[in-house]
Amino acid sequence: MKNPYCKKTIFLSIWILLALGMLLVCFTLLGLTTNQAFADSNDFKIYCNATLEDSFADDRIIVVVKSDNPNKNYAKEDFNVIPLRNVEDLSFSTNNNVDNNGVYGNIYTKTLCLELKEKSKQKVLDYIKVLEDFDNVFCAEPDYLLESTFEPNDPFFAEGNLWGLSGENGINCYNAWNVTKGSSSVKVGVIDSGIYSNHVDLINRVNREISHDFSNNSTSSGALNDTHGHGTHVAGTIGAQGNNSIGISGVNLDVDLVSLKINENGSTSSFASKLISAVNYAQINDIKVLNNSNNFSSISDVSASLDIAIKNYDGLFVNSAGNKGQNLETFNILPCSASLDNVLVVGAIRSDGTRWSSSNFSESKVHVYAPGVNIMSTLPLSVASSGYGAYQGTSMAAPHVTGVAALLLSLDPTLTGSELKSIIINSADNIKIDKGVVKKLNAYEAVKQVGYTTDIFNTTILSDDEIKIDGLNVNYEGVLRIPTIIANRKVTQINSEAFSQQERITEIVIPSTVESIGNAAFFNCSGLKKITFEGYSNLNYINGYAFQQCYNLESLTIPSTVTNVSSGILSFGERLTVYTDLDRDPSTWDNYWNYSDWISIERPVIWGCELSADKSYVVSFTKTSASITKPNAVNGISAPSREGYVFGGWYKNDDFTGTAIAAENIATAENNVTYYAKWIPDCDVIFDFNGGASTNYVISIPNGVKIDEPIEQPNKAGYVFKYWALSTNLNQEYNWNTEITNNIVIEAVWQEIGNNYVVTFDLNGGVGAFNTQVLVANGSTVSRPTSPSKVGYTFAGWAPEGQASYYNFSTPVTSDITLVAVWQTTQICTITFNLNGGYGDFPDITINRLEKIEEPSAKPAKAGNHFKYWALSTDLTKEYNWNNLVSENITLIAVWENFNRVVSFNSNGGTAAPGTIILNVGDCVSDFEKMLNENQPERTGYTFEFWATSPTSNVAYNLDLPVTNNLTLYAIWRINTYTVSFNLDGGSGSFPNKTINYGSTVSKPAATPTKDGFTFKYWALSGQTTEYNFSTPVTSDITLVAIWEQDSCVAEGTLITLADGSQVPVENLTGGEMLLVWNLYTGSFDIAPILVIDSDALKQYEVIKLTFSDGTTVDVISEHGFFDVDLNKYVYLDKYAEEYIGHRFLKQNENGMVQVTLVDVAITLENVAAYSPVTYGHLCYYVNGMLSIPGGINGLFNIFEVDAETMKFDAEAMEADVEMYGLYTYEELNSLVPMQEMMFDAVNGQYLKVAIGKGIITIEQISELVERYGRLFEQVAA
Repeated sequence: MKNPYCKKTIFLSIWILLALGMLLVCFTLLGLTTNQAFADSNDFKIYCNATLEDSFADDRIIVVVKSDNPNKNYAKEDFNVIPLRNVEDLSFSTNNNVDNNGVYGNIYTKTLCLELKEKSKQKVLDYIKVLEDFDNVFCAEPDYLLESTFEPNDPFFAEGNLWGLSGENGINCYNAWNVTKGSSSVKVGVIDSGIYSNHVDLINRVNREISHDFSNNSTSSGALNDTHGHGTHVAGTIGAQGNNSIGISGVNLDVDLVSLKINENGSTSSFASKLISAVNYAQINDIKVLNNSNNFSSISDVSASLDIAIKNYDGLFVNSAGNKGQNLETFNILPCSASLDNVLVVGAIRSDGTRWSSSNFSESKVHVYAPGVNIMSTLPLSVASSGYGAYQGTSMAAPHVTGVAALLLSLDPTLTGSELKSIIINSADNIKIDKGVVKKLNAYEAVKQVGYTTDIFNTTILSDDEIKIDGLNVNYEGVLRIPTIIANRKVTQINSEAFSQQERITEIVIPSTVESIGNAAFFNCSGLKKITFEGYSNLNYINGYAFQQCYNLESLTIPSTVTNVSSGILSFGERLTVYTDLDRDPSTWDNYWNYSDWISIERPVIWGCELSADKSYVVSFTKTSASITKPNAVNGISAPSREGYVFGGWYKNDDFTGTAIAAENIATAENNVTYYAKWIPDCDVIFDFNGGASTNYVISIPNGVKIDEPIEQPNKAGYVFKYWALSTNLNQEYNWNTEITNNIVIEAVWQEIGNNYVVTFDLNGGVGAFNTQVLVANGSTVSRPTSPSKVGYTFAGWAPEGQASYYNFSTPVTSDITLVAVWQTTQICTITFNLNGGYGDFPDITINRLEKIEEPSAKPAKAGNHFKYWALSTDLTKEYNWNNLVSENITLIAVWENFNRVVSFNSNGGTAAPGTIILNVGDCVSDFEKMLNENQPERTGYTFEFWATSPTSNVAYNLDLPVTNNLTLYAIWRINTYTVSFNLDGGSGSFPNKTINYGSTVSKPAATPTKDGFTFKYWALSGQTTEYNFSTPVTSDITLVAIWEQDSCVAEGTLITLADGSQVPVENLTGGEMLLVWNLYTGSFDIAPILVIDSDALKQYEVIKLTFSDGTTVDVISEHGFFDVDLNKYVYLDKYAEEYIGHRFLKQNENGMVQVTLVDVAITLENVAAYSPVTYGHLCYYVNGMLSIPGGINGLFNIFEVDAETMKFDAEAMEADVEMYGLYTYEELNSLVPMQEMMFDAVNGQYLKVAIGKGIITIEQISELVERYGRLFEQVAA
């Protein structure tokens, strides 16, 4: 093997040249010879990017070695170019190999840790470069330093106890426990500082048998001790024993905890090699979830060798995000790739739902957040005398996720790591932190995905792996989240009409597992505002009317995975615009889904968008003249949508400089330009009560929107509320007319009561724009506030609480008092909205008499109708005048304009008919002629003729007639006819073509064709050789070809040797003679009776004249067999017999058997009769003295080897063949190929089992021989 290291030497330092110069002439590395090298230099590998600034061991290298030998073990001697102290195998078992896509192939990898003799970080990096130059090293890298990610808090902190499990921003464990409390059959690995296994809350939860200490390569004993406390704290969160009236409860009340200790006693650090060993160990010990809190302290990239170990690990690898407060997009400390299917990275939140400031964050690399601050859990007694304490960090967040994964496995132990990751992420809550939307762990929603759906959904099992979901006859409200898994099966389909008419559903979340949405699945969900296809959707089919009459939808992003869309999926969405990354008018879509089925107006579709990586929102699109369908639609183009963001306009550049183009103006914008969508994060407004009696809360609002002042004023003991102010400026009251453009905190400002008195204004059901509590100094007066208001009443004044007289505001205040608003009843009017068959939320409203009412901003909707206006019930012909002063109760009725008719299509036995079309009264079906032509139904064996108004009509419907009523049209079909033609293949006879209806059969011709020199066998389909079955229905034009069998005989005049040695012409044989034969069993002459004589009358044949060296000639027709001495077997001589000229053949004469040579072959056309005798048992006979066998029986001879000296079967070889393949009995062969017993005996049928075993003949060929000669045997038997 050429040493590639030579090319690199000029780049290495002088000391390496001195140290390694002599070693460079070696032709091996890692003990692998040239023959062992299985990959060339172009094979994919991962190169190390480590630098001296990274933190790693100064005397160890991790190497992933590729080998075609899975049992290869490595020692120091295998690495003879590097001075080593030790080689440690980290694999525990041999992994499959990994290529550039992480796919396993036909080679194997082992992960090794090489310990250098000399400590030097520079040498570690230099030796890595040496290793990378060889093909059999997949990757080499330092043994990186790992550090635990936690920060200790007060170990006796008990406030809030287990808020992470049950608090307002916890993971909803209490509800999850109603589904499952965990299972001791689920093994969870805690990669950490060990577990104090004698803790009262852990003593029955730790697996002592397979726990392992990797910090000093011991077995379980060291792993069951924890002098630091971190691992014990993590273990308690995952699975501290619950319901024992002691201490705490973990996420799992029952689980099997496995301690995988990689941190040495008292240390918070370890190395990548230990972590790799733990992962490989977990794989072979069926540990389905791993919790790791160790991250790199400083590194340029992830560990490739750890990635390989995790790729080979079937379970879920949960990793804490780290505590640097950094964005992981630019600052990596993760030891592995967050993008791996089975890696889940966890960030930390506080009890108020905000991100812990030290938690690392990332839009793509932190998958979910969980409670991580003031987390109470178990500790060793050596760390905390109580055995419990509160820690904080992403290390404390990760075990919450690990615990939920274990709960899921208790419900379905077959879940893979990637499936667990998908369920946990997809079931998590959306929360807004860091000006974006992230996922917060929700245990209850997660377990519902697997085990708690029978009371929420109906299901239909599709297969062992898949299930279809349906709704129950209950009201669904708010967000409807379709589960990923039910009863251990993936939810891949949503049934037809599953959630139709559910008007209270506001949002639908469809997981990535769903592949098909059924007809009308969400029909008339009129309150639906948002549809989310979760990231990396597998959705392929959206069937007809799936989201029809979902009036409130304004925009929808359909990913390119959706390749089949049926009619009317979004019809009656008057404001909807669809965005998709599909090219315009995909062939598998019903191209009229967004045209004819819209309610009176055709809605826009923007094609060819660039979507985000998970295809959930629009990034950009290139506008052309064809990229927008119906750009000038009524109601214009609606803006695209994105969760947690407001659309900020289209820009011509991705840095969003210049002038924004509004969504509704994009239709007229310049073509052939790429426009980028600007997304402005929603703003979070936190109301901080600053010690008041209420709980702080967050309101998310679109960027640039104002917020209303809370109606209710807060309270605080010893204080009165003064005003709301920005937390950054408490000295100034907040201006409620301010447009909010970033996250803000609005804080309550209080005034201490002190020696003052409190005057409280009780609005008594009214509302007022003033503080309801004010402070007044002793002896001072209180100012009269502005008058409050109350619908149906007139404000009369203020009265001291419990008194009938009005308060005198000039009275000095000498105590706390409450002034109550006094109201006088006035006439109020009620306005009732009658939707007249429509849909919408329009509750009654009340106003004071002689006030105006405002026109509702929303409009009702009604299938097949336009909303025109509101009208008084007394006169529906006039729109209501909103300037009227209302003096009495009134009812406003929605006035509709009916404009459409429904035309349905029935395929009448064919495939799916075109979708229903909706058209205006008086319009014609021919307006949709293009759609009808493109979606014409099909019916096997029939041709579509026309549409008619009844299924049996002979009259076509006139598509140009104006439609005035709903209509159903039926497909009318004409049965197809097919031609059956006959190809005589050179034969003669009268066989005209036949015309057959589809599905009928053709009759077998009574006549038989003829052909000189051939016998007709049967008819076969063109291109086939088997006999045609005339009971087969005809479904297309076919040609039946005559199949012929060429006569295989010798010509009349050929002399046949009788038993006494005399010869007679073949045509004079009567069939009762005994013929001379050669017995291969004895190696001597013998006699045998004639079994049958096949013959054909005088006709023209190609005659093959064979001439031998002694002057003997034989006239052969088609073929005849002779014993070839040179080949030591029978061969057929036919028109290609020239290839045997010079071969010796056997002839009988007065001296016995002699050898003669074939010297000439000639072919002539002659009119002769043909004959072919067959002898019983031996098959052979002599023709003009030549030992021969008849033609057409290939496979019945040359079964056993012949001894060339004795001309008999080789007994030893024959016995071996029989022993290997066996012999047929008549009954056995007859069950496979029915035949007469006489025929079985005549052809030595018992030996056909050997012939089949040796590949000389097949059962099919035996069947053909029986078919050919069976009639002759029947004649003999008769």
